[in-house]
Amino acid sequence: PRRLSNFAVFLLTRFERLGELKDLESALETDRRAVRLTPDDDPDLPRRLSILAVSWRARFNRLGELKDFDSALETDRRAVKLTRGDDPDLPRRLSNLAVHLWARFNRLGKLTDLNSALETHRRAIELTPEDDPELPRRLSYFAESWSTRFEYDGTPECFHMSIECYMTATSRLLGEPLRRFNCACACVRLFSDHPEFSSSESLMLAYSRILDVLPELVWLGHSVQRRFEESIRAGKLVNAAVCAAIEIGDRSRALEWLEAGRGLVWSQVASMRTPVDDLAEHLPDQARRLGEVQQELQLSGFSSSLHHSGDVIALDEPGPGFGAPMQSTADRHRRATILYDDLVKEIRTHVGFEDFMRPKKLTSFTSSPAFASLSGPVVFLNAGKVCYDALILSCTGEVKSVKLPELTQKRAETLQSIWTNFVGPCRAQRRGAVPPWQDICSGSTTLEGRVLGFLWKWVVFPVLQALGFTECPSNGERLPHVIWCPTGPLMQLPLHAAGVYDTSKSGPHVYDYVVSSYTPSLSALLRCYEGICSADFHSHSDPRMLVVAVPETTRKGLSRLPGVRDETARLRRVMPGRTHTFLEDEQASVEVVLATLDEHAWIHLACHGSQNVQDPTKSAFELYDGQLSLSTLMGKASTKAELAFLSACETAVGDPKIPEESVHLAAGMLAVGYKGVVATMWSIRDADAPVIVEAYYERLLDLRGSGTLERGETGAAYALHDAVKCLREKVGENDFERWVPFVHFGA
Repeated sequence: PRRLSNFAVFLLTRFERLGELKDLESALETDRRAVRLTPDDDPDLPRRLSILAVSWRARFNRLGELKDFDSALETDRRAVKLTRGDDPDLPRRLSNLAVHLWARFNRLGKLTDLNSALETHRRAIELTPEDDPELPRRLSYFAESWSTRFEYDGTPECFHMSIECYMTATSRLLGEPLRRFNCACACVRLFSDHPEFSSSESLMLAYSRILDVLPELVWLGHSVQRRFEESIRAGKLVNAAVCAAIEIGDRSRALEWLEAGRGLVWSQVASMRTPVDDLAEHLPDQARRLGEVQQELQLSGFSSSLHHSGDVIALDEPGPGFGAPMQSTADRHRRATILYDDLVKEIRTHVGFEDFMRPKKLTSFTSSPAFASLSGPVVFLNAGKVCYDALILSCTGEVKSVKLPELTQKRAETLQSIWTNFVGPCRAQRRGAVPPWQDICSGSTTLEGRVLGFLWKWVVFPVLQALGFTECPSNGERLPHVIWCPTGPLMQLPLHAAGVYDTSKSGPHVYDYVVSSYTPSLSALLRCYEGICSADFHSHSDPRMLVVAVPETTRKGLSRLPGVRDETARLRRVMPGRTHTFLEDEQASVEVVLATLDEHAWIHLACHGSQNVQDPTKSAFELYDGQLSLSTLMGKASTKAELAFLSACETAVGDPKIPEESVHLAAGMLAVGYKGVVATMWSIRDADAPVIVEAYYERLLDLRGSGTLERGETGAAYALHDAVKCLREKVGENDFERWVPFVHFGA
């Protein structure tokens, strides 16, 4: 019987994986044989009955025949009846029975089934130890049954019982993160749907539980790709949490939550590079061990993309395991992650390190030396239920909220759709390709101009008005600097080009009033300034630059880039001297570039670039002999890095499905350690790159030599602002596809 039962488990698992009905039928028949051959007094009989019940339920889910459901329920009843009162598996079997009773109520509407489910759940929870990892799961089932009862009779008692069970489940740290996350989400839904039974304090507590569990949900031990996928779950919930905090006037918490819910993967990458000077001073042994495990994580975390299966059926009993686990890079990475988690927990037990590696409070950001070096306000744009809000963090640490009443989520999505769908078909897919819009999109600038006009009216102008930046500076006066941190659909839109573009009268434009930069998050921005402000970093000294120029690759299907040679020639003229390294043609191999990368403060990449929508970590630069991918760059340490110019296409595109993670090459370069990055939002004209590049570096060197840059400034934002102005004046302001794509990230 034991072997039959084990074989049935494997058949059922294969059915869940492949969906072949014959596997399910075989599992049922094998289960029934195992049960028939097991004596009534055999202690393994309840276990085999529980497995049989799962098979009955699986066939009901597949075929919808009520007799299978009844068979599952009766089999569960028998399993519970035969289980001793002191058997540690009794709570599990009671919970399974209660779930079946709840499901039958939903199917047939008999209140006796729901009442029996509630009572059976109560027994299961009373018998479950407090430290049992299964307790949160059983509490969530209990909460769902109370919620169903609340829907049936609408009594406050049922509502509060459901909330109490859900919230208790979220506080059990031993429970699986996804379960706790879903329980917190269920609380938010209940509070939102029934405000008569909720308060702002209870809603904020529920949202805080969502934010608390995010680092565990997007676990460092998962592959990078899976972490990006997991982060999708959080996006709109984080926006809603921020909106709730703004509504009650808690702007500091709103900004903390917005920061905690953004760029989770990038924060994990950066944490592998976080200096531990304070830790080394007080806990040298832990600092040494942390450095070792961080290095291991860097080496193992990004070398390959892992595949993960979907959910497998949750059997009442664990099946037997066969064979030794296969050793792989993924196994090595997970082991290192477990060591890292344990070590961080150990460090947090010491006085003064209770919040080590935890999400920072706003005061921690604003009191840092890096924050004191910010060159301008940071503007966060959050999608609310009714409209967008802007959170403006000033250089003094004050947070101001600005309602954007005309920008609804639907309007933002419409603008994004119009812009991406219009620009997409009307641009070259890669740098150097023949731009079809040159012939088929003539006279179409009105639509693009209208989108930019709406961005000005609905987003940018209200923000500049709140900042007091609505007057053009006088001659010689420096424009103020604004760093944009958009969310959702606005991530795909060019806020830096917003303005009124009319064939009869042009203006105003955002670039008339401010210099614009972008950042994936506040943490990412402050890491840039922190690196520049460090004692051993001299951003105004003469840098060494690595130029990677690939006019033609060995990969088929990529057009030649004749403009790269012109671009390189202009760079040699603007950046003379023997301190710079030029890798051209076959010299620009992946191996050589990676080996040379860490020796230079600046890097200029003139080549093809592409965004991989299916797997964002495979977005890459096309070098002479292969791709230099984002995942490879994420695992590359760069201690001297300062500025990067990505003279390629689609280096700041990102994935619209996970906008909060800024999955693009520009953000990757910031995570690798570069302090400022120039990138492109879409494909650029091959002939335009040399114009931008020459003007950018000429202006950058002028700024470096003028002595006007403040501490923490690289000059890159202002240099790009002036370079884009040169191109705009050359091609005309209504030729948006040519001058708009160039953007600056970081310091």
